[in-house]
Amino acid sequence: MKKTGRYSTLIVLLAALMQFSAAKAAQPDGGVITLGIATSNVGVEHDVLISQVARYEAEHPNIKINILDTPDLSTDKLGLFLQFFEAKSPKLDIYQIDVIWPGGLAEHFVNLYDYPAAKRQAKEHFQAIVENNTVDGKLVAMPQFIDAGLLYYRKDLLKKYGFDHPPETWEELTRMAQKIQDGERADGNQDFWGYVWQGNAYEGL
Repeated sequence: MKKTGRYSTLIVLLAALMQFSAAKAAQPDGGVITLGIATSNVGVEHDVLISQVARYEAEHPNIKINILDTPDLSTDKLGLFLQFFEAKSPKLDIYQIDVIWPGGLAEHFVNLYDYPAAKRQAKEHFQAIVENNTVDGKLVAMPQFIDAGLLYYRKDLLKKYGFDHPPETWEELTRMAQKIQDGERADGNQDFWGYVWQGNAYEGL
């Protein structure tokens, strides 16, 4: 995991650059290769991508990368990508896809296992994500970033209600949160909740 942050976006770019290695060789005088990459404005990913693209272009002056802003909502982004695929649009060479899309979009992407550099890099990522992005033995995507959830808990309340460790399973979380919530409300804190989370209805759930 410690290597993911450094290489995340660069690996995505590298995958596309490998795909276009033949085009680079075909340039008669080392001309500039132009690539298009998708991004959105969710969180800091847009700013991070801009900075990494600038660094990559500085190291590879024969490559120009155009950044295309896409919709923030996953469903809207997928709709746009499907339009691009249908029209065989030249706007994008590198697609930022959702973790649940590889199966449906695999036919549109190259097999990254055909490129030794991508094959080596795949070993440095979460294997569960790499496996998720492998369709019928074809690696169609590499992690750009990985969302990892964290559980914050109060040691004082765990101790107060007789627990010597934080919950390690959903069943433990349910049981421990309920006991603590019932106890705190019985003590007069009627607004106390044993567990809170970002539970709005959206595609990721």
